[in-house]
Amino acid sequence: MSRGELAKAAGVFTAGMTAFLFLEMAQQNLSVEDQQAVTNLLETKLRKQFLRVRPLTLAPSAVEKEGVE
Repeated sequence: MSRGELAKAAGVFTAGMTAFLFLEMAQQNLSVEDQQAVTNLLETKLRKQFLRVRPLTLAPSAVEKEGVE
């Protein structure tokens, strides 16, 4: 999947953070294996960028210790 295809699916004009947030939310109820399969559909450069900036999912009890400001 290209940057343009991701942006189009997210309904935005660029494949920036909004598109990454859309992708993360769309994968939320998928199994880990299915999430990896979807992520692997991204072009290499886009996949590396997505993995670098994707949101962290933390339990409320872990926010203070592991959260990033």
